[in-house]
Amino acid sequence: MGPPGKAGASALRRLTGGEARAVLEAAQLGASVLFILLYVWSTYVPEAPGSWRYWLDLGLCAFFFADYVYRITAGSGGRHPLRAALHPLNLIDLLSFVPSLTAVNQLTGVDLRWFRIFRALRLLRLSLLEGNLPHMRLSRGALLAGAVNVPLLWLVASVCAWLFTSAAMVQVIEKMPFHDAVYFITTTLTTVGYGDVVVKSSIGRLAVLVMMLVGVVLIPARASQLYSRFSERRTVAGPIPTGRRPFVIFSGKLSDVRGFNDFFSSILTQIRLDGSERWRQLQMVCLTDHARPEFLALQELYERQLTLIEGSALWEPDLLGRARLPLAEAAMVLADRFSSDAEAEDTDVQFRVWAMKSVTKKVPLYVQVLQLSSVTTIAPFLDPARDVVTSLEQTRHRLLALNCLAPGASTLITNLLRCTGQKPRG
Repeated sequence: MGPPGKAGASALRRLTGGEARAVLEAAQLGASVLFILLYVWSTYVPEAPGSWRYWLDLGLCAFFFADYVYRITAGSGGRHPLRAALHPLNLIDLLSFVPSLTAVNQLTGVDLRWFRIFRALRLLRLSLLEGNLPHMRLSRGALLAGAVNVPLLWLVASVCAWLFTSAAMVQVIEKMPFHDAVYFITTTLTTVGYGDVVVKSSIGRLAVLVMMLVGVVLIPARASQLYSRFSERRTVAGPIPTGRRPFVIFSGKLSDVRGFNDFFSSILTQIRLDGSERWRQLQMVCLTDHARPEFLALQELYERQLTLIEGSALWEPDLLGRARLPLAEAAMVLADRFSSDAEAEDTDVQFRVWAMKSVTKKVPLYVQVLQLSSVTTIAPFLDPARDVVTSLEQTRHRLLALNCLAPGASTLITNLLRCTGQKPRG
């Protein structure tokens, strides 16, 4: 066993890690819902001092206070505690649970219990849960980080918090049952307004006016965020690899469907000539920025052997996780030979190589760049015993040199290497 100090530091790292923090935030969300339900119950049956509801309420406040202190000190990410305390989410947390502490009410001599109407704002803690999702390394953690359900939950939480806070404010001002206040706010939000439940006081009407103005801005803003996330969704055509059968990763721009078809057909032909039953099940996963309709039609032709995933490994950290890169037999990173800017294209290839090497160093990489000078730039980041890097410029120079020694050799070699055949049989 190691020293107690190291053991304590290791335990602290586990408790404050991404996965543990995400689980804690989920538990806080459940506690916040219970916190809100206790308030609704108290509007019908007030809690008596010393009852189990009274102590449960104080226990939840103590739990929230401990988390609040942690976030403005150890969990502030290097920021000054005062700046962390003034963060809007932290101020909302403070406003939601501090008025419920009996000690504060007795100390100031002012009844602050009506501030409990802001308890629903704790539902906005989904923002903290969203921030911890990328750190979760579960079996589907990568899918969680980029899913559409996060902004959808944000929209639902915002609407629920707005409805509850508005209803609680109307209930306090108008002294009506809580369910009547919820009914009034809901019918007002949907612009139905039957008129059977109305606010009568001037303060109540002013509060409803303010809350309506907030709702007019809040709900469209959240809905636009959800729409933007839907518009960013990428196409995934074909089966996602599971590791049960061999597969390779292809990263490059799909521009020439005929050339890609010849390239893919030649790979399948070599596999069938190899004779191995395992490699006959080989699958290719193509990572591309945009899959055009002709490539989607090609994927339907090779339904089980070819998968197209839209996205960039540079801007979407979860893309390589979705493609199961650590389980791949090999990965190919190819430059676009039709690019008008060879230097920029090789730089893009270099960044893609870095992204793959940051995920795994055990998968062999086969890299193709345009310029010969880019080979010396990328080579130091590759494993000489496993990875291969080449350039189209170097290949052309070698073919030209060979053609000078043996006229027509380049044409012969090109025709031998190029496979413009039909779909392999068998």
